Amino acid sequence: MKLNLFFKPRLSRRMARQLVKNLILRLDIEELVEHPESAKSAEIRAKYLAEIERRNENDLSAKI
Repeated sequence: MKLNLFFKPRLSRRMARQLVKNLILRLDIEELVEHPESAKSAEIRAKYLAEIERRNENDLSAKI
């Protein structure tokens, strides 16, 4: 009887990193929804807006 059928292997580094990113994103969304006017929410908005701007700049430079 193989144990692999019953036990899942450990997460790969990539999957673990993605899991952590998803958890952080969820916590950030919860903070934005529960306390939209707090200073922490403003920091979260700034962080994601900067990321979106960076992504848009990268897309623009790739098109040129």
